[in-house]
Amino acid sequence: MEGYACGEFPQSDVGFPKGDSPEEFLDNMMTFLKEAAARLDNPAPPPVFSPAAMRDLAAIQETVLVEREVNKGDAGHPTVISSSI
Repeated sequence: MEGYACGEFPQSDVGFPKGDSPEEFLDNMMTFLKEAAARLDNPAPPPVFSPAAMRDLAAIQETVLVEREVNKGDAGHPTVISSSI
């Protein structure tokens, strides 16, 4: 950390406080990194979706697939592009 006076010490923008000295900054950074490592070692369980939410997600996925085929124009799947709305 040579070359940094306390007044010139860089601001932190990664989630931990800057502190009033280089030592405090490093302590805060180490605490932040240890907490991040602990979260990586013990991740939160994946979300559990209800059947209704799963149906909604599937419907959105199908809509996206149809839209992709429509956007292909004449190169899209014939079943999708031949339907007139």
